[in-house]
Amino acid sequence: MITSDSPDRPYSTRLRTALVLTGTGTAGAYHAGVLRALHEAGVRIDLVAGRGIGAIGAMFAAVDGGARLWDGDGLWKQPAITKAYRWRGPLRVAGWALGMAAALLAVPLALFAFGVVAAIAAMILSLVSLRSASTAVTSAYARSLDALFAPSALPTVIPGLIVFCLLAGIGRRGGA
Repeated sequence: MITSDSPDRPYSTRLRTALVLTGTGTAGAYHAGVLRALHEAGVRIDLVAGRGIGAIGAMFAAVDGGARLWDGDGLWKQPAITKAYRWRGPLRVAGWALGMAAALLAVPLALFAFGVVAAIAAMILSLVSLRSASTAVTSAYARSLDALFAPSALPTVIPGLIVFCLLAGIGRRGGA
């Protein structure tokens, strides 16, 4: 196999190495890793081209500045680079709205799951001849549903759930 770094063969202009870097966003970090691996392997790049974020990597490779991409204080290790890839405002709002909608959807699902657990518990109590305990479990579940979804309680329950979701979102955002 003929390579440009063979000790018995001097560098040849006939054997050229070309590198094309394309992509967007964080693919540039991948490009930095590729450039580092090629550098550590001793591969000399004769021609480099790039599109999108690959153009930046190609620029660094062209001036033999690939190390500036992967070093500890290099471009992809800077804390400021994370700001370039954060979710934009409308996407963050849409994400929070989707999360809150999922939380509101989870409430009836949780009540249903609790009902299934109560039904299984009542069935087990009935099988061991504790009919009064079985009746107590199912009637307690039914009373709690009646109290939660009574027409007089709905004006306070739904806004309370919305406020809870908002507070949970604010607490998560403040802690992040």
